Amino acid sequence: MQMSSQLRRCAPPNKVLQQSIAAGRQLRWLPLALAAEHRYVGRTQLIQRDAMTVLDVTPIAIGLVWCLLIVGFVVRVNRSRRLSSAPTASVPVASSGLVLTPVEFHRDVVPLLRAAWENACFCNREAFKRLTSFEMGSAAALADGQIIINEIIRKKFSADGPLEDRDFEQMQRYVCPQCGSRCQVFWEQFSIKMDRHYAIWPSPPARSSEALFIVGFYGFDPPAQVAGFKRADSVDQFIDSLVEFGPHRTQ
Repeated sequence: MQMSSQLRRCAPPNKVLQQSIAAGRQLRWLPLALAAEHRYVGRTQLIQRDAMTVLDVTPIAIGLVWCLLIVGFVVRVNRSRRLSSAPTASVPVASSGLVLTPVEFHRDVVPLLRAAWENACFCNREAFKRLTSFEMGSAAALADGQIIINEIIRKKFSADGPLEDRDFEQMQRYVCPQCGSRCQVFWEQFSIKMDRHYAIWPSPPARSSEALFIVGFYGFDPPAQVAGFKRADSVDQFIDSLVEFGPHRTQ
């Protein structure tokens, strides 16, 4: 009974074994002592082996973490370089004629177009339709037409129905409040830095008509020159191609 009480008090297994052998009595507890000693030793070895395993795996885990961090950094740097070098960031410069940046166009030309539109709309001008309906079927656009769509059609015309979501594009119908002309404006996005609008008119511009521009083409593969489009020599020449009369002279 003394041996039983000692085991219940969880005495160290090796002491239980020594006490059982020295006493020579209660030998029926000997297998229990041996089993306890085996579990104690086995558990100690298991803990030591797990600790060594953790120590062996730790350098590998740290190395994998560093590799993932380096790969993520390289991917982000390459992505930033691709976006910063996207062809939408610049507009091809023509060898002759006036060249304005989009910022300069907004500053110097858009106010004149708005003032001219208040006197008469541009819907009967072939150049206006040609600029706003430029669409090559590729990821390219004409900056002059994009600005005119945003500043004249989308801000001066009235929406005719809800915005429609279509496959990879959106479409909005507009009606001119001055003459009642209608058009459909489509919007497509090719990347986070490249999108475009183009308008479809019920009576498309004549193929023989010519449209002037002063900013130019842009996109992933912008054309240097397109048939039916020509760079203007001055702001006045550009505006004269769009309007018939109005307070638009720059003098």
